[in-house]
Formats: sequence, C-alpha cells, structure tokens
Amino acid sequence: MKGTSWQDHIALGRKILVDGGTTFCVDLGQGESVLMIHGWGASSFSFRKNYRELSKSFRAVAVDLPGFGLSEKLRGPLTLISVVEHLYRFIEALGAETVSLVGHSMGGAVAVAFASIYPDKVRRLMLINPSLQVRGHGGRPFFTELVRSRAIAKLLTPFLLNKGFVRRALVSAVWNKEIVDDEMVTGYYMSVKNSGTTLIEATGITDDFHVSLLYMVRAPILFLLGEKDAWVPPDVNIELAKKVGAEVVVAQAISFKRRGLSSSTRLW
Repeated sequence: MKGTSWQDHIALGRKILVDGGTTFCVDLGQGESVLMIHGWGASSFSFRKNYRELSKSFRAVAVDLPGFGLSEKLRGPLTLISVVEHLYRFIEALGAETVSLVGHSMGGAVAVAFASIYPDKVRRLMLINPSLQVRGHGGRPFFTELVRSRAIAKLLTPFLLNKGFVRRALVSAVWNKEIVDDEMVTGYYMSVKNSGTTLIEATGITDDFHVSLLYMVRAPILFLLGEKDAWVPPDVNIELAKKVGAEVVVAQAISFKRRGLSSSTRLW
C-alpha cells in the first residue's frame, strides 16, 4: 500500500499540548470520532493502513501514547490510570464530546479501563487481540517476558533497541512473515527508538489491568481476533466476550468468520 512509510505517516500528523507536554496524533476526516490506541512497543504507526479508510466515514484519530513514537513522556509515573487520565485530557483537547475506541493488544486494556471509568465518553469499543489476561496465556517470546524483570531490562534495553531486534520481534508476532519488510521495520523501530525506560514501565499497564473492568463497560463491545495469534490466543478472548455479551469476529488467513456469539449489532 502506498503512503504507509514512517515519513508518510508523520507527515499526516500533528502535536497537541496535553498535560504540559506534546502528544502526537494523526487526525483525519470528519464526523463521529474514532480514537485508535496502539499496543506495547508500537505507536500510531500501527494504524497507518486503517485511518485513511476510516476517515472516509469518521473522524479517525490515531494517537501515540506517552513516551511512544513522537509523544513526550508523562511527567509522573506511567500507569494504567495515568494513561487513561492523559487520554481523557487528550480527547478534551481534540474537542470531541464522545469517541469510539479501538484498542490493540495493550491498547485494548487501556481502552477497556477508559470505557469503565468514563462510560459517558465512549459510544463503542473495538478490541483487537486485546491483552486483557496476559499471564499464563499464549506463547510470548522470551524478550517480552524479560522486560518484566525491570533490573535486567534496564541493562539490556539500550542494546535491544535496534532494527535487527525489531525485525525479529515483528517476525515472531505475525502469522504471515512475508509482510515484515524494511518499511514496516523502520516504522516500528522509530516508534520505540526514543522510548527507553517507557517500554519497561509500560509492562505495568497490563499488570494493573483487572478483568472486572470489562464488566463495567456500558458501550457495545466488538472483539476482533486473529485465529493464528500465538501471543494472545483467540479462545481466551472469545471466552471473555461470551461472559460480557460482546460480539466476536475472528480473522482467518484468507477470510473472516463469526465465532462464539451471534449478533445483529453493527458497530461500524
């Protein structure tokens, strides 16, 4: 797809003053606001192939969480609650009364927490392979578990933030290895190049998350899951979706199919 390089991505963006620091986002289109929240070790670059299409029908906003991509770090600790509060003020700065939230991986935990704390702000919730029950599930590679040991991670992080490491991480994360090209590697590398200890602190976001928050969400919920996802197995989230009465779409290698629940609700 043309126009999906890191340079193309940042050329579409802007910085907004939030909490005394700048937060980067791509903000395209008009209408109802859709806010996209990326996962760990990523940035708004993750949604480079989504926000243009969404902007045809919505105001599509992809944001860099604090300390990722081109957003400045928070002045205080990076926690689940501090990120939620930061996003609330970011949405206020956008001038959006309400939003639909799209959260990927760790961003799914942030989106659920936000929707549970500020229910009147959220119209709909889409969770893409969300990391809501990380421990004891999936086959996460060694390096993602390593950063949970903060003493070790502080020593190794400066040596791991290079394109070679990012390429290996992406190859381990995706089912179709052929999509990992130089453009993709560069974008994800630039997403975390200056993150440093933010990567370590951000592991606490999913650690802070508790599944009970999901039961507090009032907005309609859609789980979009990858059938081949080894990091967050779909069955884990399908079971959660059943418990809260959410809609589920499972993506296969060549098609989509409904699983788990039947629903006529059209969220998008």
